[in-house]
Amino acid sequence: MVWLMIGGIGVLDVAGLVVTGVRMAPGSLLLYLSVPLGLLGIAAFYRASGRSRRIAGTLAAVAQLFALGVVGSIASYLLIRIERPFVDDALVWLDTMAGLDWPAYCRFIQTLGIWPNRGLELLYASSVVQIMAVAMLLGFTARSARLAELVGCFVVTAGGVVVVGALLPALGAHHAYGIADGGEAAFVPEIIAAHGGRVDPLDMVRMTGLVTFPSFHTVISLLLIVATWGIRWVGPVVILVNAALLAGVPVYGSHHFVDMLGGAALTALAVWLWRRLFVAPRRHPCTE
Repeated sequence: MVWLMIGGIGVLDVAGLVVTGVRMAPGSLLLYLSVPLGLLGIAAFYRASGRSRRIAGTLAAVAQLFALGVVGSIASYLLIRIERPFVDDALVWLDTMAGLDWPAYCRFIQTLGIWPNRGLELLYASSVVQIMAVAMLLGFTARSARLAELVGCFVVTAGGVVVVGALLPALGAHHAYGIADGGEAAFVPEIIAAHGGRVDPLDMVRMTGLVTFPSFHTVISLLLIVATWGIRWVGPVVILVNAALLAGVPVYGSHHFVDMLGGAALTALAVWLWRRLFVAPRRHPCTE
């Protein structure tokens, strides 16, 4: 099912490239595709030889995550070309109505000092490493149901983030409030260029995240907490690390607070759908 979903996104990517006439830089595309293909080759060897189904399954799952990164990135760049109006003003209004003061929070984070801010910045950049580490942990410790749920929910949420991000594009909180970003919102020019259809050819090496609403970093952190919930030693560490990461998301991801609420809602929906459709009644991965 996970491969079918990833393949479906890939087919839509190809269709989108044909319809729009956008080109792909072949060298970087082949480079990025070589990773999941190589992992699948090794997984096939371990499975066919009977050496380790556990290693085979783990490598296949990691290959899915890499493949999702490729097809999801392409889809994001293609969909944002529909040029929907930016919605930062609405997001600022929603934060204000909820009594959430983003500029004040930004100033608070800055007052923490250099080293805490450096730590928050590093944590924000650690999401991809955490995904791969947790996926391998679950696979190598025979928690296959948890691993399947983690990867499956990543596919569902990534698809949701890309679609919503194209329908409701935004440039982030620093841009909306006119506050210097210190490099945290360096993606803004790329969003503007991609939104205006001025990124051609698409180069995988230079691609960056184009979605601010909903926050995908929030999705990642919450899915990692769900995936490791109840695992001795690991679970508490993941909770602490990602709680700190989430504290830095508004500033180091230039996210409105409502971006995070959107990410949390999307995560809850994805987990609920996965367990509703693919997990037997009265069982879920956190009991295994």
